[in-house]
Amino acid sequence: MRSNDLLARQQQLCERSAQLRLAWVREIQCVKSPLSLGDQLLRSAAWIRRKPVLSAVAAMLLLAWQPKRAVVWGGRIVWGWNLFQGVSKTPLACWAKRPFSRECTGSLGPQGQPPNSVRR
Repeated sequence: MRSNDLLARQQQLCERSAQLRLAWVREIQCVKSPLSLGDQLLRSAAWIRRKPVLSAVAAMLLLAWQPKRAVVWGGRIVWGWNLFQGVSKTPLACWAKRPFSRECTGSLGPQGQPPNSVRR
């Protein structure tokens, strides 16, 4: 009798697990598009790093054919780069790179300096 109860419970849990998996798949669809865009941006950045000459040629052609648009896009790229640099210096970005390092946790030594710094 006990084994029948266990088998019934196991069957219930398997059905519940299948239902939860299907619900998760439905809910995760709203995140799929932004994540795929992020993946595409990462692939594009990797391609540009691998082929800097082609990127420079494309920039020169844009500058030659439509200088106003090149200046506008150049300003946007510089603004985006500065924004990225500012965000990458936040504590959260530090923690993402080195989760439990002393620079990220804010641990200070006895004189209020980082523990491994040299006093001058």
